[in-house]
Amino acid sequence: MKKSEKNPPYQVWYRLFYVLLLICVGLFGAGKLLGIAELSVWHVLAAFACGMILVGIDGARGRAKVFCIVSLLGCLLLCFLVADKTLLNEFCLNYLDWAGEKAGWKEEWVTGYGCIQALLLALGCYLFWRIAEHFAVLKKLSAVAVFAALIICLIRKVTVSHLGVAFCLWYVLMIYVEATQEKWKKVREHDDRHYMIWLLPFCILYFLLCCVMPVSEKPYDWAFVKTAYHNVKEAAITHFRNATRNGKEDFGLAVSGFSEDGKLGAGFIEDKRALLEIKGKGGLVTNIYLIGKIYDTFDGQGWEQVAVGDTKDRFLDAMETLYAVERFDGEKTADYVSQTELTLRYDYLDTGYVFTPLKTWQTIDCEPVYDGTNLLFGEQKGYGTEYKTFYHQINVDHPAFYEMLEAEKEPEEETWKALMKRYSPKGESLATIEDLEEHRAYIYEYYGEKPILSERVENYLEEITAGAETDLEKLRAIEAELSSYTYTRTPGKLPEEIQDENSYLEYFLLESKQGYCSYFATAFVLLARAEGIPARYVEGFCVPTNKERKMTVYSNMAHAWPEVYIDEVGWIPFEPTPGYEEVRYTPWKIKGQAEEVLGHAPLMAAEEEEEEKSEIAEVTEKKAVITEGQKQIFRVGIVGIAVIILLICLIDYLLGRYRYRHMEMSEQFLVEFRKNMWVLSQYGLVRDEAETMQEFRKRIRQISSGLPECDYGFLLCYEEILYGDRETTGNDIEIVKEERHILMQQIKEQRKRKYFLMCLRLLRYQ
Repeated sequence: MKKSEKNPPYQVWYRLFYVLLLICVGLFGAGKLLGIAELSVWHVLAAFACGMILVGIDGARGRAKVFCIVSLLGCLLLCFLVADKTLLNEFCLNYLDWAGEKAGWKEEWVTGYGCIQALLLALGCYLFWRIAEHFAVLKKLSAVAVFAALIICLIRKVTVSHLGVAFCLWYVLMIYVEATQEKWKKVREHDDRHYMIWLLPFCILYFLLCCVMPVSEKPYDWAFVKTAYHNVKEAAITHFRNATRNGKEDFGLAVSGFSEDGKLGAGFIEDKRALLEIKGKGGLVTNIYLIGKIYDTFDGQGWEQVAVGDTKDRFLDAMETLYAVERFDGEKTADYVSQTELTLRYDYLDTGYVFTPLKTWQTIDCEPVYDGTNLLFGEQKGYGTEYKTFYHQINVDHPAFYEMLEAEKEPEEETWKALMKRYSPKGESLATIEDLEEHRAYIYEYYGEKPILSERVENYLEEITAGAETDLEKLRAIEAELSSYTYTRTPGKLPEEIQDENSYLEYFLLESKQGYCSYFATAFVLLARAEGIPARYVEGFCVPTNKERKMTVYSNMAHAWPEVYIDEVGWIPFEPTPGYEEVRYTPWKIKGQAEEVLGHAPLMAAEEEEEEKSEIAEVTEKKAVITEGQKQIFRVGIVGIAVIILLICLIDYLLGRYRYRHMEMSEQFLVEFRKNMWVLSQYGLVRDEAETMQEFRKRIRQISSGLPECDYGFLLCYEEILYGDRETTGNDIEIVKEERHILMQQIKEQRKRKYFLMCLRLLRYQ
């Protein structure tokens, strides 16, 4: 009898089908990732032609294979001779530059470069499948990888073509069918490629149905899955964060230097943690000062809160400022204040305080309670706490704003009523002019008491405010003087003999002249009160916006600053701490005034159209960065996948050895027997379905050449055990192994490379 064919027709068709299917998965599913900018028919034809040629050459026998290879090389040589050498050289060099990330595509050669990428894809698919045919685990891993890629694209909203999805699912389905058939006894004893070829018509029908199925233009967003994942994640993080904080109030324990009880000289903890996330909306242009705690009384060593009542302090303050602007220049309100929405979300923070910017007139998604003028939740809040505040940015340090501060303004009750109707929260009674007057009286009662100063401090104050005619000029003079002092994180503890406001000012102004933000804010508040101007000490966070809408608030942004009450205008912040003046004063340009008039470089208030263009440009830039980085990600991904495959193969081998050792002797014999039958198939010897083991052995022994000298007794052992009801012995297993060693030895001597691949396959062939 003749030996069976090495590559029977069904095996060639089987290989061709999978290679072409993998090519389609790559082209339609990941074409752009592979460098094919716009997929065209030329790319598909090039990849298909390459795949079919490789499979055809591999499936050909003897002289036919040599003829195919020589013909292909001849065609390539002819093309090279006919082509323009200069143009071809330029084409190749530019392609290599692109591959090395030194240059981009040339527009006229985009299709040609895409064809090269398609050819390389086809070669890679062919090589992968030839290896996967010997290692079934690679097929399964590739199917899992393809399916996982589809899930990732779905979650990350990456667009994949309809055909790309159909081809990916087709490949996953085919591998799943093969994996299922491995469990069938009938298939295990024969070549399962027969069955896969017969299943192709049904799989093609499935593919066509996938292609003709309608696809919604709007992708399904899996909202319920995302919501469930988000809730589980939030609950886990919240539990962890709250457990690690143990309910301890941690606001005020950061690098700003102030302690949670308002004491000075306590030092600070060197730390930088993301405490909050804030997101601005509606033309956010100025830096943000988030108010946490407000103090009114100083005892020489630290601040405390004595003021009570006035639950509308924040709202009335915001309305009073807006009321002043409306009366001063109602037609140009946007030159002085700008309405903004701010969303705050707590991260690594556990606190009972509600942080809001100055001039906040409404807070939603939380119901704060008042402790004096401070806003509290009523309980400790931690990770995941989120709420919104609506407030007005003020154009501090703009000459026009200073002009508004100092201008006389006549009361206009109708204007106040109109503001109340517009801004008062629903369900609450409208504040009246009388309420505003009571609010002012409250401020003067708790924040306007003059400190008793010594002659030395009074003379010093007169000296630094000399020439100032208005309250605002005096405040700016005090601010400038304190800003000239030295900022230090290690000023040391305050002397114990300092027990009142005057002794603190004498020490700080006339002796020390150094400290951190708490020292400067304290001195400013006391000096402003000495001039008869109500002032208060505030602790919170100073957050530079840098023209961004979304920012992270870190613990080292904690800060202390003074706020001064300007009659009929409201609370206005000042910044006496050295180094912070440029952070605080970020005025925006007003209409009809040159930019050079401003004292500091302004942050321009962007129009909505300009903001949208900026966002589009930012998204476009990010996409470009991602496109350039895809190549590096692709390379790293290949290495990572290779490492994972090796680990999985190792684990699979160890598990296989474990299962083998725990098998009964009869099962071990069947495993070793199948290995020998597979080795015989590599010699082209395959048992016919109607052939007994004795007849098969006899046919093998009649072949005079090409086979090693061997008794092939393992075939008789198998038949005796299967039909003679004989118990398997250890000797039977030894016979199988010895005869396989003889069969493998000849392959090792003739074809070492094939011998190595066969050894790898036999490790898994169980």
